[in-house]
Amino acid sequence: YCVHRIVDVLNQNQKCVNGTRVLMLGLSYKRDVSDVRESPSLDIIRLLEEGGARVDYSDPYVPEFHIDGTEKKSVTLSREAVSEYDLVVVVTDHSDLDYQMIQESASLIFDTRDVFPRTHDNVVKL
Repeated sequence: YCVHRIVDVLNQNQKCVNGTRVLMLGLSYKRDVSDVRESPSLDIIRLLEEGGARVDYSDPYVPEFHIDGTEKKSVTLSREAVSEYDLVVVVTDHSDLDYQMIQESASLIFDTRDVFPRTHDNVVKL
């Protein structure tokens, strides 16, 4: 369901999945832990990459992980880094992320955890 909504959000903003740069915020199963077992983020990454998206992630509790034989490393969040992505997807709402900086720097955000106020033009809620 989340991937279908992400595709809809991209389409509404004149972007296709193929070639889109996506930053996933939070990889772990729940807030403020490092456990990725059964995390929905893994399925979202797989499905978006199958559609041709280039997906990175940022998670202070998961510095690196392997998915389908490929190693991925967590992106260090900064204004510059966040602004390079077409879409930022909040999957795990870690308490120590700078959400204000993310909202100010991201061109488009898909918020699955309700961490952003509904009043921002660049935020779409699940």
